[in-house]
Amino acid sequence: MYRILEFVIAAVLTVLLFVTIALFLPDRASVERRIEVTNPTTQVYDALNHFKRYNEWQPWAANDNLTRYSVEGAEFGIGAKFNWSSPFNKDIGTGSLEIVQSDPEERIVMALVNDWRGHDKTQTFILEPDTRTNSVLLRWVIDVEYGWDLIGRFAGLYLNGRVGESMNGGLGRFAAMMSQVPNVDYSQVEVGILDVPAMDIIFVGETTPAAPRQWDEAETKMDAAWAEGAAFAQRNRLVVLGDRRRVVNMLGEENNDFSLAWVVEPHTAESAGRVQVGRSFAGRALSTEYRGHRVGLGKARDMLRAYAMTHGYRYDRDLRGMWEEWPAPNEETGEVTTRLYLPFL
Repeated sequence: MYRILEFVIAAVLTVLLFVTIALFLPDRASVERRIEVTNPTTQVYDALNHFKRYNEWQPWAANDNLTRYSVEGAEFGIGAKFNWSSPFNKDIGTGSLEIVQSDPEERIVMALVNDWRGHDKTQTFILEPDTRTNSVLLRWVIDVEYGWDLIGRFAGLYLNGRVGESMNGGLGRFAAMMSQVPNVDYSQVEVGILDVPAMDIIFVGETTPAAPRQWDEAETKMDAAWAEGAAFAQRNRLVVLGDRRRVVNMLGEENNDFSLAWVVEPHTAESAGRVQVGRSFAGRALSTEYRGHRVGLGKARDMLRAYAMTHGYRYDRDLRGMWEEWPAPNEETGEVTTRLYLPFL
């Protein structure tokens, strides 16, 4: 009888001790990890403001290749949602992230729902630009509220070590992913998304020097190819539509290979000599305009590439099929405008 009483008293004292300690523990836990990213702030913000590339860097994706993932809601920003379900890995479990706050180039807050103890869980990314180094300090913060969940308060003591190590790994992978993005600031450039219909084209393949200092030689060869196509159109009474096009076949270190094209109305003419007939790309493409001498189009290409990568659009990494439209210079101002298009899947 005394043994039972001793056991009951010991159990009560243990519970009272547990409750007393828990009452003095924090009712919330916060884990923060940081990394410096050398990309422009706009790029870092855009790469975090959606979930299309989330699994390329988030630390838990590599732990279980049987986990099922899905993306729903908005494509970018508030309302974008990422779901996961791991049938065998309890550490991953089932859950979701949803962007609930998105302040451009400053902060992104995601509501976190998962199997951890606690409630009102959030995952926050805070961007702090450094104007001296042109880099961004990226802070990743996970917050969990426990309230009167006393067991949860004890769990919160281990959150920093258990989750913090994974966050470090994820930030390292994010920085590695961003290092592949061309380091150009496209924040002042307007980029659109177009549905492009297929059109009849005639074109001439031409190889030109890649070095900018040989631009005059390259321009002479391209003009001759376009003239060849224009003469073909005239001989076959084809109606030319729009501006000249330059389509990328291959960009090399020493030489570039292009198709110099004209868009024409539907016809029955056949290829002859160097002039080929065909159909243009059909599908979705990113588009922007570049104003200035066309020797500098490489930077505009990099801006479209960077935009595609940070927004999760997949494209041919060799830029095959990318094209430009070359309107004639403005007669009054002499300004040269080029429209660039990057097809994506």
